[in-house]
Amino acid sequence: MTSRFGRFWISLCRNRSRFHQSALTKMTSSYAVDAVAEKPLDRKVAIVTASSRGIGYSIAKRLAEDGAHVIISSRRQDHVDKALASLTAENLDVSGMTCHVGNSDDRSNLLKQTAEKHGRIDILVANTALNPQYDATHVEMSESRSDKLFNTNLQWSSFLMKETLPYMEPMRGGSIVFITSNSALVPFQQLETYGVSKTSLVGLTKTLVRQCSERNVRINCVAAELVKTECGNIMTENDFLTHKKTGMAQPRLFGESQECAGTVSFLCSDDASSITGATIVMATGMDSGLSLRA
Repeated sequence: MTSRFGRFWISLCRNRSRFHQSALTKMTSSYAVDAVAEKPLDRKVAIVTASSRGIGYSIAKRLAEDGAHVIISSRRQDHVDKALASLTAENLDVSGMTCHVGNSDDRSNLLKQTAEKHGRIDILVANTALNPQYDATHVEMSESRSDKLFNTNLQWSSFLMKETLPYMEPMRGGSIVFITSNSALVPFQQLETYGVSKTSLVGLTKTLVRQCSERNVRINCVAAELVKTECGNIMTENDFLTHKKTGMAQPRLFGESQECAGTVSFLCSDDASSITGATIVMATGMDSGLSLRA
């Protein structure tokens, strides 16, 4: 017959066992929830311009995969709808609207609607760009074509950035990323005007560091490599550029849009909290760094 002390000891051991099992279950459950919930861009709201196709689409997808709610924007509603259908099919948190970045009313509407619907704007990726053309050097290029290149590749993104800052400042941790090109750093024959318009984005990024920092916003630039996209095919299929003058290291000739997307997501995350005013070069074997040689 078990003594009173013996029964007490058995009861104590059973209760300790139940306690440890309960504590272990709670810890395991907590870790599992944290593993599911914690993503680099959780609770962030991001706007990506020109994001219905190409590099912009890949960036939007990556930001959404990393936890952000992403607003897709493009000039054409059918392009927005197609991108949204593709991304929502992967259970990504996205929405979208049309926006011609060169139209001030469109820019205002994009920012206002985003802030009203989501309560915040944390990230802006300015990806709007105009394809280069190869039938004219800078000396030969028409004034209207030159104006269009600089307006699209520099001015419109600059205007949108300025208009976004008041929405970002209260967030105390906003991030702006300009998408430029490696041609901003390495002069290419027949790409002079396009390259200079992209170099201007690099200069703008450095110039605005202090003004953005005063508003708790980081600003950086990604110099994308030659990427085989619908927009980039004019470069990747140009024999003069890809075989004669780029000085590329073989066999890696072209980059992938998702590689650029990963770099952008990093720059928008807290892991890059000390990085501002930087230009990250995606070189894929090309010369990198600002080159002033002819």
